[in-house]
Amino acid sequence: MPVDWVAVSEAIRLGTTGRATEGLQLLMSHEATCESDRDRAAICNGKAMCYAHLGNFSEALAQIKTAKLLAGTERDLMLQIELAEAATRVLSSDYQIACALYEHIAVTYSDVLAEDHDSAQEFQERFGYALFYCER
Repeated sequence: MPVDWVAVSEAIRLGTTGRATEGLQLLMSHEATCESDRDRAAICNGKAMCYAHLGNFSEALAQIKTAKLLAGTERDLMLQIELAEAATRVLSSDYQIACALYEHIAVTYSDVLAEDHDSAQEFQERFGYALFYCER
């Protein structure tokens, strides 16, 4: 049975809106339905966001590392993973690292961002937030 992406999206939403433990549990329940490394990378990325919102930044970064390995050369997925990594750095108050990651994203994924309005808007908002807290 393939991954229920509607349910995964809901789990991620829960994980980033105050119900991270519940979102994480739901994501873990979907791991068994992954049919590809891309699926596994997306689930790891969602788990990373939940861990970050729970304040477990080391586990969040470990999930991001795993997601990157699984995503390989899939640029659209790598963009989302790197956005999650930068967001994790913001949540952990590592604003300088976050800004460096956002600068890397701007250069590396400019073509993907140009084609994906939603990701571009998310990127701009998050980068602006990090810059504000970096006092740049």
